[in-house]
Amino acid sequence: MKWTRFISFILIFCIIFGVLNTLQGNQATVRWDNYYKLPPNSLDIIYVGNSHNFNALNPKIVDDILNINSYVIGNPGENIVVSYYELKEALKSQTPRAVMVETYVLDLLPDDMLEHGYLYRFLDAGGWSANKIQLTAKFLFPDRLAGIFPIFRQRMEWEKPYIYFTNLKTMIKEFNNPSLETDTGARIHPNVISSTEYEQAISSQDPDFIDPPMENLAYLEKFITLCNQNNITPLFNTAPILQIPKRTYDVYAPMNRDVLAKDYGLNILDFNQYGFNQLHFVNPDHVNAFGSLIISTETAVNLSKRLGIPLDQKILDYYRTYYFDKFDISQSDKEAILTLYPSNPDTPLLYAWEISKDDIILLKTDYQSQNSITFPTSEAGEYQIRVEIWNPDGNFVLEGLFTHIVEE
Repeated sequence: MKWTRFISFILIFCIIFGVLNTLQGNQATVRWDNYYKLPPNSLDIIYVGNSHNFNALNPKIVDDILNINSYVIGNPGENIVVSYYELKEALKSQTPRAVMVETYVLDLLPDDMLEHGYLYRFLDAGGWSANKIQLTAKFLFPDRLAGIFPIFRQRMEWEKPYIYFTNLKTMIKEFNNPSLETDTGARIHPNVISSTEYEQAISSQDPDFIDPPMENLAYLEKFITLCNQNNITPLFNTAPILQIPKRTYDVYAPMNRDVLAKDYGLNILDFNQYGFNQLHFVNPDHVNAFGSLIISTETAVNLSKRLGIPLDQKILDYYRTYYFDKFDISQSDKEAILTLYPSNPDTPLLYAWEISKDDIILLKTDYQSQNSITFPTSEAGEYQIRVEIWNPDGNFVLEGLFTHIVEE
C-alpha cells in the first residue's frame, strides 16, 4: 500500500511539474510547435540556424515579395549538428525548394548548447521522433539522460504564478481554435543598440580565425547531402555582426568563411556589403528591425535570382523605401532632437513618435511627415523614443526604439 501511494505521488508530482514546465514555454519551443501545425507541403523555403538567423530574417517580407511561403526554424546557440537533425525533422512534413542556412551554426560547438540548455528547446517541442532520439543519444546519453525530463532541468517561476495562468489561457484558446494563424518563426527586435555599447563593440579586437571543428564540417557535408537527396537547393547566408562574441574557444570557433566557401563550393550571401551601422543593431551580434528589413528584402532578391522565382517589383520597391542610412540624437539645453535619415529622402514615409521616461508618456504624435522629433529633457534620466514608420502605399509598419540618457 505504501509503495502504491509512493508511486502515485511520484506520478502526480511529475505530471504537475511537467505541465508547469510546458506552460512556462519559450520562444524557441513555440517556434517548433507552430511549425508542426503548418499544413503539409506548404513551404517553399525553410531557413535554418540560431539567433543570427531568426533575429535577422522576416519571412513575411520575403513571402510578400516572392509570393511564396517560408519559415524560420532553429534555436539559440544552435550548431550544425542540431541543424542537420532539425532539417531531417522538418522534411517529414515539408518539401521545400530550398533551405537557407545561417553560417554561424558552423562556429558553435555542442558544449554551448548543453551548457545553456538550448538543445532541449528542440527536444521539448511536439512529440518524440527518431530524429530527437538520435540527437538525445548523441548529446545526452548516458550521463545527461535525465535531462529529457524538464522537471530535472527547469526552474519553476513560483514568484510569478501569473505566467502559468496566462500561458494556460493561450493553450486553451489555441485548442478551441485550431485554425489560429501561427507566426513564421522570426523574432524581430525594435531596439537600437546604445551609443556606448556600439562604440565598445566596434573598437574591440576580434579573435583570429581558427580551424573549424572536424565534427562541424562532417555535419555540414551531411546537411548538404541530405538536401541533395531530397532535391533541395542548399543556400547559405551570413548575418552581419559588430563583434565576434567573446566566448572561449571551448564553445566558439570563429572560422574564415571565404576559405569555407572555396573548400566546399558554397555561394555565401554576406550582408556586410550593405554598410550596417549603429542604427541596424540591437546588440553587438544581432541586427534589429532596421537591419532585418534590409536583410529580408535582399534575401528575397537573392532567392529570386538563385531559384528563378519571379519577384513583384512594385512590392520590392515598396520595402526598399524603408531603408535608413543612419540616425542622430543631439542634446541642447533642455531639449533633444532625434532625426532619422531614409536612404531615399523622397519616399512618402510617415512617422508616429512616442517619448516616455520612467514608463510615463511625455509626448505622443499621430503619423506625420517629419522624420525628426524634438522633445523636452529638463530632467536627468533615461528617455525612450519609440517610432512607427509607415509608407501608406502598403500595410507594413517598421518600429524602432531608441534610448537617450541625460546626465545630471
